[in-house]
This record gives sequence, structure tokens and C-alpha cells, in this order.
Amino acid sequence: HKKYLNEWFTGKWPGSWARGEMYNDAADLGDARTCGTTASLCGLETGILEMLDSKGEASLRRGLDCDLMLHAWLFTQTGIPVIYSGDEIAQLNDYSYHEDPAHCGMVFVSRFASAPHTGHLQLTQSSIAASGDSPVPVG
Repeated sequence: HKKYLNEWFTGKWPGSWARGEMYNDAADLGDARTCGTTASLCGLETGILEMLDSKGEASLRRGLDCDLMLHAWLFTQTGIPVIYSGDEIAQLNDYSYHEDPAHCGMVFVSRFASAPHTGHLQLTQSSIAASGDSPVPVG
């Protein structure tokens, strides 16, 4: 169970569209933690990459639907819903921390963009608007 979830959310499981990174990996226990932005874990990062490779919009639509469904579900739960910084713009993971010696190995840094409003859903809004069935306002 743990192995499956870790591999799914890091994109290592066959067919996974999630893109996260593991940390605090305890191989002897099969336990680890996963980190990534909601958009990347829901598949928007994979969808954008596949659109750039001309593989179609289906995976982008799936990632967008998953992200919207997850946030809708969040508001049905008891307590105070937590929307993390970047969720409001579908911020993707920022992997530039791998090249920064001060942050190398600090996986949680991938959740924070080095420049504001880069790598988010706006990159794909024209494609979504072109499909004519966008569930979110574009433009």
C-alpha cells in the first residue's frame, strides 16, 4: 500500500500522471513522504508536458478535472479548508532547487516557485479555451 502510493505520487507507477518527489525515505520500512504542488500531483504538469509533445489534451483535461474535484471535495469536509500558496493559480513544481547548493536536498522547496506566476495554468489557458468547454474562466 505504501509502496504503491509513493510510486504513484512520484510518477514511477506505470500509468501515473502525478509528479512529486519523495523525502524521508526509509527503505527498510517501505515508508516515505511525498512533496509536490497540488497541480503537479493531480496531473497538470504531466498534461502540459504531453501537450507540448503533441499527445493531445486528454491528460491535461484529466489533471484539471482532478485538481478541481480535489478542491471541491476539500470544501465538503469538516474543519477549515487549507488552500496552499500556489493552488489558486495551479502552480506546478519548481525543480530549480536541485541546482541551488543552499537548497539541494530540500524537497519541500519544490512547492515554491522561484519567480511569481511562472509555470502555472495560464500556460495552457489558450488551449483549454480553444476546446470550448473550460470549467474555469480563462482570459
